[in-house]
Amino acid sequence: MNQGYASSSGDIIAFLNSDDYYSANDVLVNVTQTFMSSDCDFVYGDIKMAGLGGRVMREWRTGEIDEKGLVGKQIPHPGMFIKREILNRLALPFDPSYTISADLKQQLLLINKLGCKGKYLNHPLVIMENGGRSTSSLSSYFQGWKESLRAYNEVFGNGGLLFVVRKVFSKLSGVRVRKIFAEFHNKLNP
Repeated sequence: MNQGYASSSGDIIAFLNSDDYYSANDVLVNVTQTFMSSDCDFVYGDIKMAGLGGRVMREWRTGEIDEKGLVGKQIPHPGMFIKREILNRLALPFDPSYTISADLKQQLLLINKLGCKGKYLNHPLVIMENGGRSTSSLSSYFQGWKESLRAYNEVFGNGGLLFVVRKVFSKLSGVRVRKIFAEFHNKLNP
């Protein structure tokens, strides 16, 4: 993603993974209009995470971010659009020492440390397919939580454990828990 950023030339930057797609034809128009009509550093919205056959497994709703910043939650990076001038404040958009949670560290720095302001679009902007690096297995979830703890502690010095616990519990509200455990069980016992 850092290489993609280095090769990009636009004023607004978004990172869409190879198997993700925008949820409607007018997403980019709506995002552009939001930037033009408000004084914000980034625009973000929700995503739907789909499993096999396109079935929605989870709806990731971030909601409004208040003056406290990111507290126990994260913006799904495919649903975030950032002004280039804002990303230029970071050495790199994504810390390459992370394999899963570089986007979280980026957001903690931009929102909580630099005070960047976002505008929330209260609807899904992206359909993201489950099974990528962060959702491919139970061990990938644990790796992501471990990296989230590290990112939070690197940015703030401490408090990462509480942040991760809040983050995990916030995810449970959008997950069809029984369905995921059933799919996981079926993978283990074909």
